[in-house]
Parts: sequence; structure tokens; C-alpha cells
Amino acid sequence: MLNSDQAEPLYIQLQKAVKTAIHNGTFTQGSRIPTETELSETYNVSRITVRKAIAELVHEGYLTKRQGKGTFVNVPKIGRKIEHVISFTAACKSNGLSSHSVVTEREIIEADEEIAHQLQLPQGEKVLYIQRKRYAGDRPLMLENNFYPYDRFDR
Repeated sequence: MLNSDQAEPLYIQLQKAVKTAIHNGTFTQGSRIPTETELSETYNVSRITVRKAIAELVHEGYLTKRQGKGTFVNVPKIGRKIEHVISFTAACKSNGLSSHSVVTEREIIEADEEIAHQLQLPQGEKVLYIQRKRYAGDRPLMLENNFYPYDRFDR
């Protein structure tokens, strides 16, 4: 239940309650959440309070409203702010997801002009190329291409 005696506005308390329900699996990914009326009755708040909380959750990316269908829980997005560079694994962990990788390609290639420039090598130098599919939970999220100077590896 929400507490109207608290300094924190009711719509923020409701937002937190809905987020908790999403995180603990009460509201699952892709599922429809209760209607405004049902939330209003459950939490004993006005529909205006419910609307404001839902609007904020939609803005934050937790929910999506579909005209005539209802409000649905989004698949969680992985937060990874560019100004605070953290590893893929750390980004997944901070979002409550496990991570793993699958190597899809591994070969020795000759550095083209761009790769040679990036690695500060002469063009045509041998480079180890590794491509990995990165997973957040069970979802493939990104394809990562890495290039390493070949002469820095023990053979």
C-alpha cells in the first residue's frame, strides 16, 4: 500500500511499486498490466495519480501504451551510458542480467588501411580478428568485432 503521509508524492510511490512488480516478475515482459481503474482501486489512489505514474514509466521505457489494447511491460533495455564507459558484462550485471559470448569467427587477416590506422600498424600487417555474439540473459544483443596485432600473441 502507498503512504499518503510520506513526503514522497503518491505517483512516485506508485512508480516504484510498479517497477518492483516488474523486477520481481509479478508483471512479466510483454504482459499487460492492470488498467488505470484497477491500479487506482488496488493502491487506493486517484486515476490522475495512476496516469502520472504510468506516463513516467512509459517515458522511462518500462511500459508501452497501445491504444485500445492496454499498457504493456517492455523488454528491459540495457543501460550503458557513453560518458561512463563500462564493460558489456558490467552493464548487464548492473541491469540484473547475466552475460555470455559466443565466438562466431576467428581468423588471421591482413590489416586494411582503417584497421592499420586504428592499431597503429603498417598496412598489410597480420592481425587476429575475433567476432563474438554478446548475450544479455538469453537474448543476443550485439555483434562485436575485435582486431589485435598478431605479433603480440605467443604462438
